[in-house]
Amino acid sequence: MLKRFILIFILLLSFNIYAQNNSESLKNSEIYINVGKYKEALDILKNLENLSNILHKLGATVEICKTPDDILHFKSECSALDDDVILVSSKMAQLDYLKSNYQLIELPIGEEGAANALRINDKLLLPDGFIKAEEMLSKKYNIIKIKVDEIAKVDAGLSCMSLRW
Repeated sequence: MLKRFILIFILLLSFNIYAQNNSESLKNSEIYINVGKYKEALDILKNLENLSNILHKLGATVEICKTPDDILHFKSECSALDDDVILVSSKMAQLDYLKSNYQLIELPIGEEGAANALRINDKLLLPDGFIKAEEMLSKKYNIIKIKVDEIAKVDAGLSCMSLRW
């Protein structure tokens, strides 16, 4: 528990330092936070309230979200493709906070793994092996297929392995 507390404290401190130097970039931002299916979720949630308060003071809109019960965490089955477009599994497409705020591109059943994609400029990195998703998305995006078989075994994906700010 102490390690998790220290990690959250460091994250909050780091974010606070970033926010003080870049507060203009957070105004009118929409930030969704999901703690996932971790057993310490309630403890983490208490600390996220502090982060949420900091973000509100900087002009951002913050919503702490719950994923469907059988989805480990938020980015397992959705990815932002544009400012107002999110690629989602059929389960994530049912969530009101996504439906009411974004245009959703819903993936075919059986291709949920393609939802953990990563948009970089005009390229869309898409997990390899999702033929229907690739056909559907290649009409608008320049697709680069990436093999993610090994990292998928631990429910990780392209968005988990990227650092974007």
